[in-house]
Amino acid sequence: MARCEALSRLTSEGLVEAEPNTGFRVAPITQEELEALTRTRIAIECGCLSSAIAHGDLNRETGIVATLFELFRIGLEDPDDPARVNPGWVEAHRRFHEALVAGCNSGWMLRLHEILSAQSERYRSAPGPLDRRKRDIAGEHKAIADAAIARNAQAACTAMRYHLLKTTRILVASQVARGASETFAESA
Repeated sequence: MARCEALSRLTSEGLVEAEPNTGFRVAPITQEELEALTRTRIAIECGCLSSAIAHGDLNRETGIVATLFELFRIGLEDPDDPARVNPGWVEAHRRFHEALVAGCNSGWMLRLHEILSAQSERYRSAPGPLDRRKRDIAGEHKAIADAAIARNAQAACTAMRYHLLKTTRILVASQVARGASETFAESA
């Protein structure tokens, strides 16, 4: 029974697709889906962020500062394989984005935020080299955090939009250059 429940949840979250008479398969990764996901994530993340800024408190701001500090200290690259992203950084990154929206007063928006974040991570963890040389990811995170702590929703959302769109552009470029997936390359 637990396996059916797990597959049902994964299907409802778009991570798995049911195939009639054959079972299940991992949902394909496409550029079109990534771009649609990014647009939706921007809308929900900025809605959550604006609400959190309006309703958040000192604990939320402390959480932002603490997780930002972690991101700076952990380091993006995996010490054992610099071509890969450090798993500790990935976890701190997830907590940072959660801290940003922690004061949001809408349970529905927070649930959607969680689903969209999981979907985004699926794309971010797709194999392939990512060109990080042209990106100041620490600066992007700091800009979002600074605006959120200053309670400037417009600046925080502008910085968040830039951050998410930059990630999407890098992912598209890396996957298309690599030719990693027929479905991804076909929609490019």
